[in-house]
Amino acid sequence: MPLGGFAMSTFQGKSISRTARITLNGSISEVFPLFEPVNERKWAHGWDPTIIFPAGGPVNVGLVFTTDHDGGSTAIWTMITHDPDAKLIEYLKVQPEVNVTRVSVKCEATDAMVTDAQVTYTMTSLAEEGDRTVDDFTDEFYSVWIESWAEGINFYLRTGKTLVE
Repeated sequence: MPLGGFAMSTFQGKSISRTARITLNGSISEVFPLFEPVNERKWAHGWDPTIIFPAGGPVNVGLVFTTDHDGGSTAIWTMITHDPDAKLIEYLKVQPEVNVTRVSVKCEATDAMVTDAQVTYTMTSLAEEGDRTVDDFTDEFYSVWIESWAEGINFYLRTGKTLVE
């Protein structure tokens, strides 16, 4: 019988964590909500979450949504922290048979109209495909990708429109 009711596996996952800080040209009260899944549509071209629970309900811990990814895979997201007072939001993202990722965004006002956001992704592979994803999640890739967030958010804050690449 498997240990603890789980099947034994010879696969050993890989894990990596990346953190970057971006500067956003808006007040913290404007910026923080942009990291909630529905509001992210305002600045992230192609971002299209499907809210599973609670349908039409408040943005809070326990919110579950999905996103579709290249290759036909679906990611399942759960909001694990939503603290508007601390300006902290965190998600657990699961791509079955690929990886599990914890996403953390902590916003801090640097002045009345500038907000810094520290964004951390911690990714652990679940299978060989996930190993490739972890291997490709380099410092250079992450830096360019998160900088694209800053560009998209700042464009939205300036124009009220989504930056189309």
